[in-house]
Amino acid sequence: MVNKTNKRAAPGTRKTLFRWLATLYAFCALALIPWVIRLGDILPKRSVSPHWHSAWVGLDVMLIAALALSAWALVKRSAWAIMTTSIVGGMLVLDGWFDLLTSSRGHEFETAVLSAIFIEAPLAALSFWIAIRCIRELNTMPKVRARIRGRLKPKKMLQ
Repeated sequence: MVNKTNKRAAPGTRKTLFRWLATLYAFCALALIPWVIRLGDILPKRSVSPHWHSAWVGLDVMLIAALALSAWALVKRSAWAIMTTSIVGGMLVLDGWFDLLTSSRGHEFETAVLSAIFIEAPLAALSFWIAIRCIRELNTMPKVRARIRGRLKPKKMLQ
């Protein structure tokens, strides 16, 4: 946030912003609890969706895009890798979850369980680990440390 009079953020403004955002997220999490309980009561036990095929194909296309963006960001050693690998991790968790919950009994369910255990969960964990490593590496860069200490202008931080 920029103060228009002196072009610098007022002391504490950033801290205040993050506290406000944390409060907003906490409120949203708490507000969703009664909604989820209500949803559990009102949703039908069985449903047929006319867009089932599009939903699954669309999810996988978005996962392909996120994986490709992550590969690009990692090759370029870009700070964007933090975001893209986190997105991939989240998408893989969702993919495994919905595979398990939407599969039929028998072979389809067994395949979903094996896929979740040996593909989605390990790749999600790897993606989150990469994001954490990228954050740690970024925080050890001299220009980033200088910016954190207030000795470098923001636009030069990642150059």
